[in-house]
Amino acid sequence: MRKILLRYTHQFYLILITMLSILTILACSDNATEPQKEIVLPEKGLNFETHIKPLFINKCASGSGCHSAFDPANGLNLTDYQTIMTYFVGGTTQLVIPGQADISFLYQILVASQLGIPRMPPDLPPLNSNNINGVKTWINEGAEQFP
Repeated sequence: MRKILLRYTHQFYLILITMLSILTILACSDNATEPQKEIVLPEKGLNFETHIKPLFINKCASGSGCHSAFDPANGLNLTDYQTIMTYFVGGTTQLVIPGQADISFLYQILVASQLGIPRMPPDLPPLNSNNINGVKTWINEGAEQFP
């Protein structure tokens, strides 16, 4: 009786793992093939929750993006305000310096082709000028989280 129970338990777990694997593959493939929608940011009055977070989710933290909450590259989750505001690149360079976009590393890596450093996102088209200017404006306006 015990052998039969163990056999059925083993089969149950194999079926469960197979089903979960299939669901994971289907979920990932849907995200990877879904076209990214363009986000248009206003010229002023930007905040993280309403404007910047949706941009980062769309361009940096979904599909082939590297900075999601699930497995953030270099520990940088671009969907979390507190992480962004307390993150130091290489332990010394602050990612965002409120009020000072030109010296904020986050802005610099978006316009990196102009500065001679690697641009983000590295294997995708660069953010459009509206999005880059929006990030710059958000930082210059104080990098606020909420409206």
